[in-house]
Amino acid sequence: MRDIKFRAKCKADKTWVYGFYYELPTGEAFIVDNKGTGWGVDKNTVGQFTGLEDKNGKEIYGGDIILYFSSGFIGKVCYHVLPKTEFYLFGEKLNHDLFLTSDIEIIGNQFEHPHLFKEQHQ
Repeated sequence: MRDIKFRAKCKADKTWVYGFYYELPTGEAFIVDNKGTGWGVDKNTVGQFTGLEDKNGKEIYGGDIILYFSSGFIGKVCYHVLPKTEFYLFGEKLNHDLFLTSDIEIIGNQFEHPHLFKEQHQ
């Protein structure tokens, strides 16, 4: 069973913070870690942990941009709820299931490196 956790950019210092995500009825978003420390976050940067790691052992989150070495394909990790909850890679012409993690490496994310995905898919 995978850990349910999230990451997002802290509003105060723009660093990534990790933990439980919640949003108030006012729309304010927060991440709280397992020690109870909380941060106000930019809800547009929230990504959920997939339960997978890349070839270097780095945790893969929604919004990450990854490179498949065997094909040279660059894709963005997305989250889809219906018809079933799953993560997938999105590219204009190609969708991959996330199962060959030994063949992928995180090369950035859609929030800090959007050009990495756009360049290949223009």
